[in-house]
Amino acid sequence: MSCGTNGIKDGERHIYSPMKAMRRKCLDYWCGSSKEVELC
Repeated sequence: MSCGTNGIKDGERHIYSPMKAMRRKCLDYWCGSSKEVELC
């Protein structure tokens, strides 16, 4: 069910804290729904 909207272009890399990485993954999975991330 992933939307695949991580916004990272080919060859681009970002380093995130573990909490931010989990939030971004959850946002991607729920298609950007902040409410669902709160429940995640």
